[in-house]
Amino acid sequence: MKRSIFGVLFIAALVGCSSTPDSVTKTYLLPQAETRDTSEFKEQPILLVQPVKVAGYLAGEGIAYQTSETEVVIAQSNLWGENLSQQVAERLVTQLRRGKTRYWAMFPNSSLNGLKMPRLQVNISRFEGDYRGAATVAGEWVLVDGNGDVIGSNTFYAQESLEKEGYQALVLALSIALDTAIDDMTLDLNRVGVAR
Repeated sequence: MKRSIFGVLFIAALVGCSSTPDSVTKTYLLPQAETRDTSEFKEQPILLVQPVKVAGYLAGEGIAYQTSETEVVIAQSNLWGENLSQQVAERLVTQLRRGKTRYWAMFPNSSLNGLKMPRLQVNISRFEGDYRGAATVAGEWVLVDGNGDVIGSNTFYAQESLEKEGYQALVLALSIALDTAIDDMTLDLNRVGVAR
């Protein structure tokens, strides 16, 4: 009963914020992740993290919120301060470095693009709050070797309960769920391995 009341109140707050024409637009960023000293990882093979792909409904500026089993709304006044795909990619690289994978995660650049290095592609299918008071991050990853052969893939799913109502709480919960998903991905990547 408490969860359904919370859900109704949260939906009302979100709908009210997103439909009020005179409301102030607020922008949000995922919190910065902790970084590690780069000197520790000089001997690790490089893993190129490709640009993260997000589902079409997540590609805009508005924060997504699922209001029922079948409906998702996109906020008009509560927006991502930076492209969601870029935020997730930056968090992914930082967390993979911190998670002590066998690789040193990097973004592709012109000096590395021609080299045969393993590459990681991450696709985000869900990155939203919901009417039950939870934040959900889901998707899949694919790891290919330097020859372009798939050597590992898996899905990921993480959910985090919101501590309180509102978009700020939702963004914090999404950040925690994303970290959980990346931690699980790190374990999988360490199991898969790439020939050196």
